[in-house]
Amino acid sequence: MILSRCGIAALLLSSPPGVSAAAPTETVRQEREVLVNGVAERWRLKWLGPVKPACAATELESAMSCPCAGFAYGEEGRLTLERLMPNGSSEQLDLGQFFDETDGASEPGHGILRRWNRDSKDPSENSGTSSLRQKFVAQVKQRPEADVMDMQDFTHEGAKTGFLLQVGNAPCGRNMMVLIGVSKKNPHLHAFTSLAHPKRPLLLQRSHWNALLKAKTSASDIALPCGDHGSETEIEKSVTVRDGVFEVSAREYACRDEGGRGKLLHRTAE
Repeated sequence: MILSRCGIAALLLSSPPGVSAAAPTETVRQEREVLVNGVAERWRLKWLGPVKPACAATELESAMSCPCAGFAYGEEGRLTLERLMPNGSSEQLDLGQFFDETDGASEPGHGILRRWNRDSKDPSENSGTSSLRQKFVAQVKQRPEADVMDMQDFTHEGAKTGFLLQVGNAPCGRNMMVLIGVSKKNPHLHAFTSLAHPKRPLLLQRSHWNALLKAKTSASDIALPCGDHGSETEIEKSVTVRDGVFEVSAREYACRDEGGRGKLLHRTAE
């Protein structure tokens, strides 16, 4: 939702007489210049208030687990996206609300962002002496910050005005993403939705979004293959975008005893 002055007013009204409500400390996590209709804007991912480690390098057994895929080594807290326009106007979008749908964060209203990337050579558990573990954590903190605002043209409208925000994981380690940005149809900051569910953020695996990005207008990808985690059905999703509107079709197939996809069981719009 776009934040308004009403929330600030309510906070001030709840303060004791004579005491001003202190604004939470803001920390810019990442900032980008974004061209919207040929005009340069500044978009900022910001933490409001304190942050805490999430899927931390100090807890490798957890950081290497499926629920932490894409989040390690990260931070958690109140997360917002700020849009600064050259005419002096601005918008803010609360990003924590999108994590509430997936239980991706440990507290309601919180978001998680990866801060430092994992390396294939990283240990998978906290083994060794305390000194060695501390040395590893220090090495992780020397890495460049992860890029969490990769602006792309997912709507195929000719402008890179959207980025993927990971809000959770599906079994096992399938990054679930929402698309955040603006479009010609909706020029305000928002999470993109689908034609079938215009009031619900469109939640897709990273692979589906990337397939659509590479395609012109339509792409299909397997969401859950036969046998995955004992699945007796296979789910394929097709995503089409026209004029900034996404249309998603999910098809579920039976799995053959000898392996592979069988007959179509049903089709749904998502």
